[in-house]
Amino acid sequence: EFNFLTSRTMEFTLEKITSVVISESFIDKWFGTVTIKFSSIGSGQNITFLNIKKDEKIIKNVLLKTGFKKEKVKSEFDSLFSFFEMIKANLFICLFVLVLVSVSFFLSILYPLVLIFPLSFLLFFIFFPIYRKKYYSYSKVLFYESFVFFQKGWLFKNYHYALYNNIKDMLSVQYPYSNKGSLTFNVAGENCSNFK
Repeated sequence: EFNFLTSRTMEFTLEKITSVVISESFIDKWFGTVTIKFSSIGSGQNITFLNIKKDEKIIKNVLLKTGFKKEKVKSEFDSLFSFFEMIKANLFICLFVLVLVSVSFFLSILYPLVLIFPLSFLLFFIFFPIYRKKYYSYSKVLFYESFVFFQKGWLFKNYHYALYNNIKDMLSVQYPYSNKGSLTFNVAGENCSNFK
């Protein structure tokens, strides 16, 4: 139920819930809060509880009620990040950025203010791989007896839970010139989990 100037109530039956996502940002960590999102078949909208107090008992009860009980892990995949694999996966974008930075450097001889662009791109290309390495070091997929658990993120962590019956398909993509790729789960019409 939402109350401000208007009131609106949304309800899902437990059988219609397709996935549960628990999100925790670095700001949530400071304040001891999390966000819990429920997706449902045919609702068109999710039910989201923003910034509620993080209580492990409540989270455990929510997961149990929605069918995600602690089970034996059948299979586990960790995400592997490599700077060179990232370059290969985004080859055309990297080449475009390289050309743009090179042109900007040459233009900065005539117009010194243009130097801001290549420097900002260089800073981005220094810090982005560091962030991605950290991001993917926390990413993994666990296949349990009756559901899939997917975890990703570093500063903004997401924990996805989906029952096998609600996973409609999976898309795997192999990056060009690489033996790495990505895996995307389609949970009842929503591409909710992308694993690289």
